Parts: sequence; structure tokens; C-alpha cells
Amino acid sequence: MHYENQHLVQKVHGERLATLLREFEYDHEPHGTLVTALNCLLVWTGARPATLPAWKYCNTDSVHDFLAYLNEISQRLNHPRPAEIIIYERPQMYRSRDVTVQRLVTLRGKTGISFDPNSIVGDAQIGRELGMYEPNTKAFAEGHDLSHLAFSVWEAGVDALMYAEAWDEKFLSVEQRQEFLRRCQELVHQWNEIMKGLGLEYRFYGTMDWRRQETPFVEAKNTQRFYGKTHLGYDSRAPISNGHSIGLPQVNFISQSPQWTHAVRG
Repeated sequence: MHYENQHLVQKVHGERLATLLREFEYDHEPHGTLVTALNCLLVWTGARPATLPAWKYCNTDSVHDFLAYLNEISQRLNHPRPAEIIIYERPQMYRSRDVTVQRLVTLRGKTGISFDPNSIVGDAQIGRELGMYEPNTKAFAEGHDLSHLAFSVWEAGVDALMYAEAWDEKFLSVEQRQEFLRRCQELVHQWNEIMKGLGLEYRFYGTMDWRRQETPFVEAKNTQRFYGKTHLGYDSRAPISNGHSIGLPQVNFISQSPQWTHAVRG
């Protein structure tokens, strides 16, 4: 996003965005509306290519209104500005061969996303479109058991699951494992930079174990083994002052980052 547009979003809309997100925390349990809204915000800024919400756990009316608000902001920005953020419905086939209707949130015309109304997307394609690491996508689509290890990202304030990617060391070469671990670290860093850039209090932590309510950081053995520390990112939200968001440091929105595999959550 161009600097002038970024500055305009921060200055004019930052406080309103913060207010809406705080309202979403109590909109639907267990924080489904907040998680969906934050993921949509990341898609809108370009930090994620797409997101696949768990629609039954969120207030869909609130999400629709939030997307409309983001599109309204876009129309007030100078070119180049974000494309329209949309909910794209298309058929999806599970590994069981059952077919359902998928409701993907992405930007209209987003590169790498299939908008062919006649195609049925499967696991491998969904994984690629969501930006997950391709060897992990391949292993999942081939039916391998990836239930023993996952990289996950959580919103630090309420320990809400934002993203998860199942994987297994034995399906990756040494070089691939190093690349995947680096991508995970970059993802957490980028998402936190976006929140800082928008002046929002939300912060994320990443782990190779699970949320700290179930696996305290001091017991996060997988994360410590891979990274030499208990978690990636932040363990709490940024402080707020007088009920308003924190200051607005200047960062560039990114165009693409790894995203979840549908094996767990997107």
C-alpha cells in the first residue's frame, strides 16, 4: 500500500477500526467474529492472500458489514488501492469425495486464486491458494497423517486461534524444514507489523505446540527445539491509552505471506 494511503488509513480510520474490533470480541463466542474480522483485515492489507473462515462460529452479518466498511475505505484512497474484498463461493471436494460450498474471503481478481465457477477445488489447490508451504499441502492432499505437529498463530489478548498449518518433519528435507520454519517466523512478524502499522492493539504469537492455556510457554518443547525460544511474536497486546489505540508507526503493507492449511483452520 502506498505511503499516502497507508497514512490516511492510520489517521482517519484507525480509531474506528479499533472500536469495531473491540465490539467483535463480544459478538460471538468463542471469539469467532473477532478472529474472522482480523483475518479479513489481513487479507485486505495484502498480508494474506485469502482466508477460509469458520462461518458457523461467527456473526456473518457483522462480518459482511465489516467487509463493506473496508471496501468503503478503499474507495477513499488514491490509486493504487486495495481491490474489493469479497466472499467468493465455489464448490470444494474433501478427501472423502464429499462436496460442499466453500466461502473464501479474498480480493477480487487476486493472483493465484481460482475464480473459475466450473471448477471444483480440492485440498492441494486450496492449500496453494491459501499460501501454505507446498510440501505440506502435498503431504496433506496425499492423505498422510499430519495430526502430530502443527504451526499455529494465536491472538495474544484472548488466545484465539487465527491460523494453523499441519506438518510433519519426515515429509520435509533439511532444506525444506529450514525454509518452512523461516516462513513461519516471517508470518508472525509480518502480521504484528500490520497491526502496529494500523495503530491497533492486537498482537500475535506463534507456536509449534499449542495455545499457552493448554501448553504454557515454558513447556513448549517443540517451539524451543525449533527456535530456541518459547514462542514467536508477542505474549500480550500492545498497551492502549484512554481507551484508544496505540500510536501509528509507519510500515509498508506486504503483498503476500504464507497462510494456513485447511487441515486445521484458516
